[in-house]
Amino acid sequence: VFHLFRRRRKLLFLPAVIVTVLSGVGAYMLPNRYESSTTILVQRDEILNPLISFEMAVTMASEDRLRTFNEIIYSRTTIRRLMDSLGLSVDLKTEDERQGLVTALSHNITTERRGSDSFRITYVDTDPVRAQKAAAFLSNLFITTVVTVEGQRNERAVEFFEKKLDDLREKFEHSQKQMVSL
Repeated sequence: VFHLFRRRRKLLFLPAVIVTVLSGVGAYMLPNRYESSTTILVQRDEILNPLISFEMAVTMASEDRLRTFNEIIYSRTTIRRLMDSLGLSVDLKTEDERQGLVTALSHNITTERRGSDSFRITYVDTDPVRAQKAAAFLSNLFITTVVTVEGQRNERAVEFFEKKLDDLREKFEHSQKQMVSL
């Protein structure tokens, strides 16, 4: 065995040296990729739809949140605002270049649902500061968008119920006047 090893040592060491050198060169030539992530906790709705069962209402609310989360994060408006905040759209002259950058940035963003009420946004970039700023910007934008939309939804619900209350008050007063006149 020792004699066989001495005769074949070039065949044993040469592939190991070649693989090591190729791996070192490959690692040196690859660009550095930095990943920054942020986790967002979303408060559950206190009032669920009373017309459906509790389990179904909870499931629908969770699915709606995830769909809303992805639609907000991956929307072209959000990605364009991200481009502007990172200063990447300064050198772009044509709309095709902007669309290409929007596509490239959307591939750098990863979203993940961590639980029933938490989401993670991950941004990967070659610059660590830019990756951190992008993740923070996306999370802040998502939070402000959700708060704004929920505020508008609540205001419209209040307006709707006030209108219904006024309609019921008018009907009650009308029926009361009829009863008094009888």
